[in-house]
Amino acid sequence: MTTQSVSYSTIQSFQPTTVKGYDVDGIDTNGRPVRVRRNRFGGVVPVRGATLLTAYGKGVVTGYTTEGNLRVAITDFNGDYEFELADGSDIYTAEEKVAMLSRCANAGINSLIETITRLYKSEITGKLSKTWQEKVDAIERFASNEFVMDLTDKSYVPADTECIVKVISLDRETKAERKRRIAKERKAAKALADRLLAEYGADDMPDDVADEIADEFAELDGEF
Repeated sequence: MTTQSVSYSTIQSFQPTTVKGYDVDGIDTNGRPVRVRRNRFGGVVPVRGATLLTAYGKGVVTGYTTEGNLRVAITDFNGDYEFELADGSDIYTAEEKVAMLSRCANAGINSLIETITRLYKSEITGKLSKTWQEKVDAIERFASNEFVMDLTDKSYVPADTECIVKVISLDRETKAERKRRIAKERKAAKALADRLLAEYGADDMPDDVADEIADEFAELDGEF
């Protein structure tokens, strides 16, 4: 199963259908059946580099977390945004709020690394193996303008936003196709047998030909 991207406007025009026994969300512009990748909130998943409008300002999808959430970096902060703490002790700007969310995300990463280290460190050296250390080092932390977000099924998405879809492979034979194929092969084998019987006669047929016919029908009978 491969993935590709289509515009959000294309996704909106999709008509759910069934193709060769597979339920799909629609057919792409290349005539291929696809399913839209959605997150746990029912929202679409934009590609890296897609621009999104958020409460904090204009953002760009920079990647995905290990849980499949979007990593979004704000490139143009909303100067009108304000976030007041519940106790009214402070008010955050959009930049300050995103920085706070970034710190929270990094705290989660640090916690994950601590867990990995505790579980997989050497009892002798107290350090991770080279393989585990490389995995830990590859975990990317959040920049101060990055935060975790997800679209929902009610989120506003610009029409030209490229979103991920899964292309459904139809190469695998369905049960109905298999049944038709076997019936066709059985019919062809019987026609061959009838032709050979007519040509040689039941008593005059060479043994190797008779054996081949018997094997053919035994193989087909085993399919049912």
